[in-house]
Amino acid sequence: MLSTLLRAKGLNISEPMAFGLSSALTFVYLPIIKIGGIPLVAYRMPPKTIIKSVCKKLNIKLHSQKFSDPDKGMQALDDELAKGNLVGIQSSVYWLPYFPEDMRFHFNAHNLVVYGKTAAGNYLISDPVFEELVECPSDNLKRARFVKGTLAAKGLMYVIRDVPKDIDLTPHIYSSIAKTAKMMSGLILPFFGIKGINHLSKKIRNLDPNKTKYNKLFLAHIVRMQEEIGTGGAGFRFMYASFLDEASKLTDDKTYLKPRLRPPLLVTIGVILQWTRCCFVKNVKS
Repeated sequence: MLSTLLRAKGLNISEPMAFGLSSALTFVYLPIIKIGGIPLVAYRMPPKTIIKSVCKKLNIKLHSQKFSDPDKGMQALDDELAKGNLVGIQSSVYWLPYFPEDMRFHFNAHNLVVYGKTAAGNYLISDPVFEELVECPSDNLKRARFVKGTLAAKGLMYVIRDVPKDIDLTPHIYSSIAKTAKMMSGLILPFFGIKGINHLSKKIRNLDPNKTKYNKLFLAHIVRMQEEIGTGGAGFRFMYASFLDEASKLTDDKTYLKPRLRPPLLVTIGVILQWTRCCFVKNVKS
Protein backbone atom coordinates (compact mmCIF):
# COMPACT_ATOMS: atom_id res chain seq x y z
CA MET A 1 0.00 0.00 0.00
CA LEU A 2 2.79 2.43 0.88
CA SER A 3 4.50 1.55 -2.39
CA THR A 4 1.38 2.66 -4.25
CA LEU A 5 1.35 6.04 -2.50
CA LEU A 6 5.07 6.61 -3.13
CA ARG A 7 5.00 5.55 -6.78
CA ALA A 8 2.20 8.02 -7.39
CA LYS A 9 4.67 10.70 -6.32
CA GLY A 10 7.50 9.42 -8.51
CA LEU A 11 9.47 7.20 -6.10
CA ASN A 12 9.76 3.72 -7.59
CA ILE A 13 9.99 1.54 -4.51
CA SER A 14 8.59 -1.96 -4.01
CA GLU A 15 6.28 -2.96 -1.19
CA PRO A 16 8.86 -5.43 0.22
CA MET A 17 11.52 -2.70 0.22
CA ALA A 18 9.19 -0.27 2.03
CA PHE A 19 8.28 -2.99 4.52
CA GLY A 20 11.92 -3.87 5.20
CA LEU A 21 13.05 -0.26 5.55
CA SER A 22 10.38 0.32 8.19
CA SER A 23 11.69 -2.58 10.33
CA ALA A 24 8.07 -3.67 10.59
CA LEU A 25 8.59 -7.42 10.89
CA THR A 26 7.91 -8.44 14.48
CA PHE A 27 5.71 -10.58 16.70
CA VAL A 28 3.30 -9.31 19.33
CA TYR A 29 1.03 -11.15 21.73
CA LEU A 30 -0.91 -8.68 23.88
CA PRO A 31 -3.44 -10.28 26.25
CA ILE A 32 -4.46 -6.85 27.54
CA ILE A 33 -5.86 -5.87 24.11
CA LYS A 34 -8.81 -7.97 22.95
CA ILE A 35 -10.35 -8.38 19.50
CA GLY A 36 -13.70 -10.13 19.73
CA GLY A 37 -12.75 -11.24 23.24
CA ILE A 38 -9.49 -12.85 22.02
CA PRO A 39 -6.01 -11.43 22.84
CA LEU A 40 -4.33 -9.50 20.05
CA VAL A 41 -1.77 -11.46 18.00
CA ALA A 42 0.16 -9.46 15.39
CA TYR A 43 3.09 -10.27 13.14
CA ARG A 44 4.09 -6.80 12.02
CA MET A 45 3.97 -3.20 13.18
CA PRO A 46 0.79 -1.16 12.55
CA PRO A 47 0.53 0.30 9.03
CA LYS A 48 0.63 3.88 10.26
CA THR A 49 3.91 3.10 12.04
CA ILE A 50 5.31 1.59 8.84
CA ILE A 51 4.34 4.64 6.80
CA LYS A 52 5.68 7.17 9.29
CA SER A 53 8.94 5.25 9.73
CA VAL A 54 9.72 5.06 6.00
CA CYS A 55 8.78 8.69 5.41
CA LYS A 56 10.96 9.85 8.29
CA LYS A 57 13.97 7.80 7.14
CA LEU A 58 13.74 8.96 3.53
CA ASN A 59 12.83 12.58 4.35
CA ILE A 60 9.44 12.27 2.67
CA LYS A 61 6.81 14.84 3.58
CA LEU A 62 3.75 13.08 4.97
CA HIS A 63 0.47 14.66 6.02
CA SER A 64 -1.73 12.65 8.39
CA GLN A 65 -4.91 13.69 10.13
CA LYS A 66 -7.66 12.38 12.42
CA PHE A 67 -11.15 13.78 12.85
CA SER A 68 -13.72 14.03 15.62
CA ASP A 69 -16.44 14.94 13.10
CA PRO A 70 -17.18 12.16 10.54
CA ASP A 71 -18.64 14.64 8.02
CA LYS A 72 -15.48 16.76 8.12
CA GLY A 73 -13.40 13.61 7.74
CA MET A 74 -15.28 12.55 4.61
CA GLN A 75 -15.09 16.08 3.19
CA ALA A 76 -11.32 16.15 3.75
CA LEU A 77 -11.06 12.85 1.85
CA ASP A 78 -13.08 14.30 -1.05
CA ASP A 79 -10.90 17.43 -1.09
CA GLU A 80 -7.70 15.38 -1.43
CA LEU A 81 -9.22 13.25 -4.19
CA ALA A 82 -10.28 16.41 -6.02
CA LYS A 83 -6.62 17.49 -6.01
CA GLY A 84 -5.68 14.21 -7.68
CA ASN A 85 -4.01 12.71 -4.60
CA LEU A 86 -4.11 9.10 -3.52
CA VAL A 87 -5.27 8.87 0.09
CA GLY A 88 -4.39 6.16 2.60
CA ILE A 89 -7.01 5.54 5.27
CA GLN A 90 -7.51 3.31 8.29
CA SER A 91 -10.85 1.55 8.61
CA SER A 92 -12.77 -1.35 10.09
CA VAL A 93 -12.89 -4.60 8.12
CA TYR A 94 -16.39 -5.41 9.34
CA TRP A 95 -18.17 -2.50 7.63
CA LEU A 96 -16.55 -2.81 4.20
CA PRO A 97 -19.26 -4.46 2.04
CA TYR A 98 -16.85 -5.80 -0.58
CA PHE A 99 -15.38 -8.17 2.03
CA PRO A 100 -17.02 -11.63 1.94
CA GLU A 101 -19.11 -12.25 5.05
CA ASP A 102 -16.82 -15.02 6.29
CA MET A 103 -13.86 -12.59 6.28
CA ARG A 104 -15.58 -9.81 8.19
CA PHE A 105 -14.81 -9.30 11.86
CA HIS A 106 -14.38 -6.31 14.16
CA PHE A 107 -10.80 -5.35 13.33
CA ASN A 108 -10.41 -1.58 13.16
CA ALA A 109 -6.80 -1.23 11.97
CA HIS A 110 -7.23 -2.22 8.33
CA ASN A 111 -5.53 0.14 5.85
CA LEU A 112 -6.31 0.80 2.21
CA VAL A 113 -5.88 3.38 -0.56
CA VAL A 114 -8.70 5.51 -1.96
CA TYR A 115 -7.90 6.78 -5.46
CA GLY A 116 -11.15 8.23 -6.79
CA LYS A 117 -14.90 8.44 -6.79
CA THR A 118 -17.58 7.32 -9.25
CA ALA A 119 -20.40 9.46 -10.62
CA ALA A 120 -22.74 7.58 -8.28
CA GLY A 121 -20.67 8.63 -5.27
CA ASN A 122 -18.94 5.28 -4.59
CA TYR A 123 -15.29 5.40 -3.59
CA LEU A 124 -12.71 3.64 -5.74
CA ILE A 125 -10.38 1.60 -3.57
CA SER A 126 -7.17 -0.36 -3.84
CA ASP A 127 -7.30 -2.82 -0.94
CA PRO A 128 -4.17 -4.92 -0.24
CA VAL A 129 -6.33 -7.94 0.62
CA PHE A 130 -7.81 -8.12 -2.89
CA GLU A 131 -6.18 -8.56 -6.28
CA GLU A 132 -8.81 -6.46 -8.08
CA LEU A 133 -9.82 -2.85 -7.48
CA VAL A 134 -13.07 -2.45 -5.56
CA GLU A 135 -15.81 0.10 -4.90
CA CYS A 136 -17.40 1.13 -1.60
CA PRO A 137 -20.53 3.24 -1.03
CA SER A 138 -19.93 6.48 0.85
CA ASP A 139 -22.07 5.56 3.87
CA ASN A 140 -20.26 2.25 4.33
CA LEU A 141 -16.80 3.82 4.12
CA LYS A 142 -17.84 6.54 6.53
CA ARG A 143 -19.00 3.96 9.05
CA ALA A 144 -15.84 1.89 8.57
CA ARG A 145 -13.61 4.94 9.15
CA PHE A 146 -15.39 6.16 12.26
CA VAL A 147 -16.50 2.99 14.04
CA LYS A 148 -15.68 2.98 17.74
CA GLY A 149 -13.91 0.29 19.74
CA THR A 150 -10.43 -1.21 20.05
CA LEU A 151 -7.90 0.40 17.68
CA ALA A 152 -10.57 2.87 16.47
CA ALA A 153 -9.28 4.79 13.43
CA LYS A 154 -10.99 8.11 14.21
CA GLY A 155 -11.03 8.84 10.50
CA LEU A 156 -7.23 8.60 10.14
CA MET A 157 -6.05 9.46 6.64
CA TYR A 158 -2.63 10.24 5.21
CA VAL A 159 -1.29 11.78 2.02
CA ILE A 160 2.24 11.92 0.60
CA ARG A 161 3.03 15.59 -0.09
CA ASP A 162 6.60 15.60 -1.37
CA VAL A 163 9.34 13.07 -2.19
CA PRO A 164 13.06 13.94 -2.57
CA LYS A 165 14.47 13.35 -6.05
CA ASP A 166 17.63 11.44 -5.13
CA ILE A 167 17.43 8.86 -2.35
CA ASP A 168 20.25 6.44 -1.44
CA LEU A 169 18.63 3.42 0.19
CA THR A 170 21.86 1.57 1.06
CA PRO A 171 22.59 3.01 4.54
CA HIS A 172 18.94 2.67 5.50
CA ILE A 173 18.89 -0.99 4.45
CA TYR A 174 21.65 -2.01 6.87
CA SER A 175 20.27 -0.01 9.80
CA SER A 176 16.76 -1.36 9.19
CA ILE A 177 17.93 -4.98 9.26
CA ALA A 178 19.80 -4.34 12.51
CA LYS A 179 16.72 -2.73 14.07
CA THR A 180 14.51 -5.66 13.04
CA ALA A 181 16.93 -8.12 14.65
CA LYS A 182 16.97 -6.06 17.84
CA MET A 183 13.17 -5.88 17.99
CA MET A 184 12.83 -9.64 17.57
CA SER A 185 15.49 -10.60 20.07
CA GLY A 186 16.42 -7.67 22.29
CA LEU A 187 13.22 -6.37 23.90
CA ILE A 188 12.77 -6.90 27.64
CA LEU A 189 9.00 -7.36 27.78
CA PRO A 190 7.76 -10.95 27.29
CA PHE A 191 5.05 -10.05 24.77
CA PHE A 192 7.28 -9.09 21.84
CA GLY A 193 9.59 -10.86 19.40
CA ILE A 194 11.00 -14.28 20.24
CA LYS A 195 9.91 -13.92 23.87
CA GLY A 196 6.38 -13.23 22.68
CA ILE A 197 6.39 -16.36 20.52
CA ASN A 198 7.53 -18.45 23.50
CA HIS A 199 4.94 -16.79 25.73
CA LEU A 200 2.10 -17.58 23.31
CA SER A 201 3.41 -21.12 22.89
CA LYS A 202 3.14 -21.70 26.64
CA LYS A 203 -0.35 -20.20 26.61
CA ILE A 204 -1.46 -22.66 23.92
CA ARG A 205 0.04 -25.64 25.74
CA ASN A 206 -1.74 -24.62 28.95
CA LEU A 207 -5.21 -24.13 27.45
CA ASP A 208 -7.97 -25.70 29.54
CA PRO A 209 -9.14 -28.80 27.58
CA ASN A 210 -12.62 -28.36 29.05
CA LYS A 211 -13.05 -24.96 27.37
CA THR A 212 -13.46 -26.38 23.87
CA LYS A 213 -15.33 -23.44 22.36
CA TYR A 214 -12.83 -20.84 23.56
CA ASN A 215 -9.87 -22.98 22.50
CA LYS A 216 -11.20 -23.29 18.95
CA LEU A 217 -11.84 -19.55 18.73
CA PHE A 218 -8.40 -18.78 20.16
CA LEU A 219 -6.53 -21.06 17.72
CA ALA A 220 -8.67 -19.95 14.78
CA HIS A 221 -7.87 -16.34 15.67
CA ILE A 222 -4.13 -17.05 15.56
CA VAL A 223 -4.42 -18.79 12.20
CA ARG A 224 -6.62 -16.05 10.73
CA MET A 225 -4.24 -13.30 11.78
CA GLN A 226 -1.30 -15.28 10.40
CA GLU A 227 -2.67 -16.49 7.09
CA GLU A 228 -5.81 -14.58 6.07
CA ILE A 229 -5.78 -10.97 7.30
CA GLY A 230 -3.35 -8.17 6.42
CA THR A 231 -1.46 -8.65 9.67
CA GLY A 232 -0.55 -12.15 8.41
CA GLY A 233 2.69 -13.54 9.76
CA ALA A 234 3.70 -15.89 6.97
CA GLY A 235 2.70 -13.40 4.27
CA PHE A 236 4.84 -10.65 5.74
CA ARG A 237 7.71 -13.04 6.30
CA PHE A 238 7.63 -13.81 2.59
CA MET A 239 7.67 -10.06 2.01
CA TYR A 240 10.66 -9.67 4.32
CA ALA A 241 12.49 -12.44 2.46
CA SER A 242 11.81 -10.53 -0.78
CA PHE A 243 13.21 -7.41 0.88
CA LEU A 244 16.44 -9.24 1.80
CA ASP A 245 16.75 -10.55 -1.76
CA GLU A 246 16.17 -7.11 -3.28
CA ALA A 247 18.46 -5.47 -0.74
CA SER A 248 21.35 -7.81 -1.55
CA LYS A 249 21.08 -6.91 -5.24
CA LEU A 250 20.71 -3.20 -4.63
CA THR A 251 23.76 -3.06 -2.36
CA ASP A 252 25.65 -5.72 -4.35
CA ASP A 253 26.09 -7.52 -1.05
CA LYS A 254 25.73 -11.28 -1.40
CA THR A 255 26.13 -11.96 2.33
CA TYR A 256 22.41 -12.57 2.69
CA LEU A 257 22.49 -15.24 -0.03
CA LYS A 258 25.36 -17.51 1.12
CA PRO A 259 23.97 -20.85 2.43
CA ARG A 260 27.12 -21.61 4.42
CA LEU A 261 26.44 -18.55 6.60
CA ARG A 262 22.81 -19.54 7.30
CA PRO A 263 21.63 -16.24 5.79
CA PRO A 264 18.56 -14.38 6.97
CA LEU A 265 16.92 -14.93 3.58
CA LEU A 266 17.07 -18.73 3.65
CA VAL A 267 16.33 -18.93 7.37
CA THR A 268 13.31 -16.66 6.89
CA ILE A 269 11.94 -18.83 4.09
CA GLY A 270 12.36 -21.92 6.26
CA VAL A 271 10.43 -20.26 9.11
CA ILE A 272 7.67 -19.23 6.69
CA LEU A 273 7.16 -22.76 5.43
CA GLN A 274 7.08 -24.20 8.96
CA TRP A 275 4.56 -21.62 10.19
CA THR A 276 2.31 -22.12 7.16
CA ARG A 277 2.45 -25.91 7.51
CA CYS A 278 1.58 -25.60 11.21
CA CYS A 279 -1.50 -23.51 10.39
CA PHE A 280 -2.75 -25.94 7.76
CA VAL A 281 -2.29 -28.88 10.14
CA LYS A 282 -4.26 -27.00 12.81
CA ASN A 283 -7.04 -26.33 10.29
CA VAL A 284 -7.27 -29.96 9.24
CA LYS A 285 -7.33 -31.23 12.83
CA SER A 286 -10.02 -28.77 13.88
